[in-house]
Amino acid sequence: MRTLSLPTQFFPARRPPAAANDFPPALEENYQQDIVPAKFRSFSQASILCMLLYVCFGVIDIWALPGALGFAWSVRTVVLLATLACLLRAWQDRQWFERHYGSLTIGLHALWGVGVVAIIASALPGEASWTHYYAGLTLVTTALYTWSYVTPLAASVLGLSLTAGYAAIAIGWQELHRRPESSALVAILFFLTSTNLIGILSMLAREKFSRQAFLLKHMLRKDLEDAGNEQRHSQHISEHDHLTGLPNRLRFERRMQELCANATLGSNSVGLLYIDLDGFKPINDAHGHAAGDAVLVEVARRMSGLIRSEDMVARLGGDEFVIAIPLAHGSTDRLHSLRLALSMRIGQPMHWEGKTLRVTASIGDACFPGDGSSVADVLAKADRTMYRDKQRKVRG
Repeated sequence: MRTLSLPTQFFPARRPPAAANDFPPALEENYQQDIVPAKFRSFSQASILCMLLYVCFGVIDIWALPGALGFAWSVRTVVLLATLACLLRAWQDRQWFERHYGSLTIGLHALWGVGVVAIIASALPGEASWTHYYAGLTLVTTALYTWSYVTPLAASVLGLSLTAGYAAIAIGWQELHRRPESSALVAILFFLTSTNLIGILSMLAREKFSRQAFLLKHMLRKDLEDAGNEQRHSQHISEHDHLTGLPNRLRFERRMQELCANATLGSNSVGLLYIDLDGFKPINDAHGHAAGDAVLVEVARRMSGLIRSEDMVARLGGDEFVIAIPLAHGSTDRLHSLRLALSMRIGQPMHWEGKTLRVTASIGDACFPGDGSSVADVLAKADRTMYRDKQRKVRG
């Protein structure tokens, strides 16, 4: 036999929100997933713009780099094909893009920067590209800091490495420091270093604001979910019996209104069973309200186990229960079979704190629309038939 016990509800404590730039692992994973669309969009835009600029600068090569035009165009072709291949792969396989975003972004920006440095190294003294093409590195570095979502450390290492690479070419290969262009070299290195410094600071600020925006959005979503859950919980409490967890009279009457409205539109009917427990008051008097409450909970559990998903059992109050039963094509077979099953199941003994308790049920039935044109009429008719059933047991 099942030992009776009262239900207990648990409400988890709400955790405080994490601070920006200090996300726990689960929140960090959510943040990274949240910025995936922005990563993909910025990666696509940067790649397309890079290819366009590489092509445009290829036209400028005719004027700025006449002595190494073939080499420069070969470098541009390699960069264009590699960028296009990565972009197409990212468009075709988003999961691959997400897994390799960091290395892919760093690798492409490194390729773009190295391509610019290689073209500068191929220039001859006196050609415009000799001192002017450093602007290409400025564009690559700016894109790295403003359009990518790699870590600030990775971006700064690459940006400063490209600047150091240019300095190595300018000093070790071109020997600009020994030429009349030495002042231009100082200015170029100053601008490239400043670009990295400004880029690093702006990237850190963007990272901070991005995480704060995500955190605010996360907190707002959580607050909305909590408010929705609280509203649903409040509605559940207002429509359910706190002891048994069954719908209360308010919820039952609403459900009956819905079933009756649907039955009116079709050829169906709605059955109603009105259940009153016999022998319940003596249990309360002899063993206390705790025993009575346990009996009500067990009766509710037994009745719930006998109904279908479309049926509804509710507690009206005290030891009175009702069940609404949609009946197809006006057939009352389900109504009568459930009435018999309920009578047998409720009458089985129960055990509570070593004691055997037993109640029986007086059950009345009625149907809509045959026994009334409203929920109140059908409920009153079922109540009267339940009372007659109780009287027969008393007499019998």
